[in-house]
Amino acid sequence: MQLNYYDILQVKPNASNEEIRRAYRKLALLYHPDKNPGSAPTQLYFQQVKEAYEVLINPARRDAYHYFLKKSGQDKTPRTVLTVNGLIERAKGQKDYLIQRNYNVAPDTLFFELEHLLQPIHVETLKKEGTAGELSAFKEYALFCVRNFDKTQIRLVVQKLESIAPNNQEWVLNLNHFQKNAIASFYWNKYKVLAAVIIACLTCSIIFYVSK
Repeated sequence: MQLNYYDILQVKPNASNEEIRRAYRKLALLYHPDKNPGSAPTQLYFQQVKEAYEVLINPARRDAYHYFLKKSGQDKTPRTVLTVNGLIERAKGQKDYLIQRNYNVAPDTLFFELEHLLQPIHVETLKKEGTAGELSAFKEYALFCVRNFDKTQIRLVVQKLESIAPNNQEWVLNLNHFQKNAIASFYWNKYKVLAAVIIACLTCSIIFYVSK
C-alpha cells in the first residue's frame, strides 16, 4: 500500500511549506539514525519521513502526489491544469531530480508523477497547443525518467505519449523503438545476475571436463 506522506509527517493536507519544514525537523531530530543506533524500525521510519518531506516540500511533486491520491479516491482537491510550458518544465524537473539523486529514486514515485503529466487533459493541451519542438522536448524528458520502470509502466507511459501524436508515423515508430529497448533493458537488469551465475557454472563445467 502507498504510504500517506501527510500521515508520516503528521501534518494536514493543506499544510504550508513552513509547517512541513517544522514537522520534518521535529521528526528528523527524534528519529535520526545517529540518535537511534541499531534500531532498524527507527531507521526505516526516518527514511519514510525523509521521502515524505522531499515530495511535499516540492510544489511540482506535491501536486503530482495529490493527483495520485485523487486517482486512489483519497483526495478530492481539483488539480491545476498545466500549460505546455508548464508540462515541459515539470518533466524537465523530474529528469533533473533523477540526476541529482544519482538515479536513486523509487520508480513508483516517478511513475505517478508522469501519470499526472500525461492525464487526458494535459495530453489534449499538448496535442492542440504544442509545437513539434515542444513535443519533442517533453517526450525526451519523460522518456529519460522511464529507465528504471517495469515493463508494464514502460508500456503505459509509451502508450500515453503515442496518443499525443497518433498520426505522426515517425513519432510512433520512435516510441515503439524506445519501448522495445527499454523492456529489453528491464529484463537484462532483472536477470543479469542469474545469467552471470549460469555462464560461470557452464564455464567451470567446460573447464572441468576438458581438463579430465
